[in-house]
Amino acid sequence: MKLLTMNILPLTRLSVVIGLYLTLCPLWNTVSAQDQLDTTRLVLMMPDQAGDSLHLPQASALPADTLWQQAIRLYQANEYLAAIERYMQLMDRGLESPSLYYNTGNAFFKCNDIKNAILYYERALRLAPRDENIRHNLEMANSMITDKIEAVDELFLVTWFHALRDLLTVRQWAWTSIVSFLLMLAAALVFLLCRTGGVRQFAFTLCCIALLVSAGAFVGAFYRYRYVTNTSEAIIFAPSVTLKSSPDNNGTNLFILHEGTKVVIGDRIGEWCEVRIRDGNRGWIKRSDLEII
Repeated sequence: MKLLTMNILPLTRLSVVIGLYLTLCPLWNTVSAQDQLDTTRLVLMMPDQAGDSLHLPQASALPADTLWQQAIRLYQANEYLAAIERYMQLMDRGLESPSLYYNTGNAFFKCNDIKNAILYYERALRLAPRDENIRHNLEMANSMITDKIEAVDELFLVTWFHALRDLLTVRQWAWTSIVSFLLMLAAALVFLLCRTGGVRQFAFTLCCIALLVSAGAFVGAFYRYRYVTNTSEAIIFAPSVTLKSSPDNNGTNLFILHEGTKVVIGDRIGEWCEVRIRDGNRGWIKRSDLEII
C-alpha cells in the first residue's frame, strides 16, 4: 500500500502542475492584455494653485505627469482647447484611463463640441461603468443632441449579466480567478494528503466552491475584456446623415440621424457599415461619418 501511495502522489502532483499551467496561461494573457490598457492609469491630481502662469514649455518633450498637470491648469484657466491638446498628447503616447477620457469629455463639453464630449464620456464609462459622475455628464450631453431615441427594453437577464460583468475590472476578475484556482489546488492537496475525515470533507467542499468561483471569474474576465476592447459601438460625427436601405448611394432613404447619436455597428462592406440604433431600426451609413468608441 505504501508503494502504491508513493507512485500515485508524484502523478497527482504532475497533474496539478499541468492543470495549473493550462488554466493560468489564458488568464495571464487576459491580465497582460488589460495591463496594456491600464498600466498608465492616471490619478487626477490638482496642481499647485500658486502657479498661475500659463507660459508653458513645449509639451511634446514633457513627462506624462507634467502634461497631466498642465492640462488641469489650462482647464481651470478656461483654456479648454489647449487642455484638449495636452490630453490628446497623452493619448498619443498610448495612455488611457477613465479620468483622462472624462476630463477630455469635460473640455469638449465646455467648447460646446457635444459629439466629442459624448465620445469621450462613452470611452470613460467603458473603463469605469459604475462611475456616477461619468454617467451624469453623459446623460447631460445626450440631452443636448437632436435625436431623442427611446431604447427597446432588454431582457432582465441581459441587464443582470451586464451589471455582473461590470462589477469588476478585467484585472480584478482575472486575479479573482487565479487566486480561487490556487485555493482550489491547496484544498485538493489537503484532501489527497490528509487522513482525517472532517478535514477531508471541509477540503473537498472548499475545493468545489473555489473551482466554481474560479470558473465564474474567468468567464467574467473574458466578457469584461471583450466589452472593453469592443469596436462595434460608434458615435455619429457628421452633422446629419441619411441612412440607406443598402450599402449604396442609390439605396432607399430610410431615416436621418444627427451628430452625437450612438449606434451599434453590424455588417461592414467596403466603406459602408450597417448600424442599429437604440429603438432597433437599422440602416447603412458610410464609415467616414462615424467615430468608433
